[in-house]
Amino acid sequence: MSPLLEVAVVSVAEAIEAEALGAARLEVCVHLDVGGTTPSPALVRDIRAAVAIPLAVLIRPRAGDFTYSHHEFAQMRHELDASAEAGAHDVVIGAITREGLIDMSGVTALVDRARELGLGVAFHRAFDRVRDPLEEIETLLDLRIDRILTSGGAPTAIEGKEVLRMLVERAGKDLTILAGGGVRDVNVLELVRYTGVREVHCSAPAARAVLRELRG
Repeated sequence: MSPLLEVAVVSVAEAIEAEALGAARLEVCVHLDVGGTTPSPALVRDIRAAVAIPLAVLIRPRAGDFTYSHHEFAQMRHELDASAEAGAHDVVIGAITREGLIDMSGVTALVDRARELGLGVAFHRAFDRVRDPLEEIETLLDLRIDRILTSGGAPTAIEGKEVLRMLVERAGKDLTILAGGGVRDVNVLELVRYTGVREVHCSAPAARAVLRELRG
């Protein structure tokens, strides 16, 4: 079975095209040039009205690091609520401490709120900044996160394939490792075969070629 493809989109046009190509899920965000930030509820609503596939909405209040203040966690809670009301199926969250550990209190509060609203939860590429991914995955397993978007801590997923394979083995059936970061048609098959990931993530411009490779 071909891995599921999630496509990051920043507009209604990209969402419609990704669905038409065969994407199974969309990550809705803006400002991909800085790694993505939270989209407006209006954009989420417009995309929800235009496509039938699930929407995972990025909850990230700013560019930069992933260590947040109490004010920023309050902002993320507001953005999470607004995204749910706008039609999100999942939210994509993440926060770490200055020591490179999962921010347990902040992430737990966001996960609890998402579950109250019936949303799935993914942890974004803040995971690539943690001190030890094989230790920190235990925290996310305890929190019952649905999936982790990660490159294995490397600049690209193909460079992080060794760590990705270890994460897939540890996650088992309890958590999905979503490989992302520089996923392209030239490397997606090697990435999938080597790591065993069941899901991959790419940008909208790369989606057509990636899907063509996955379908053989």
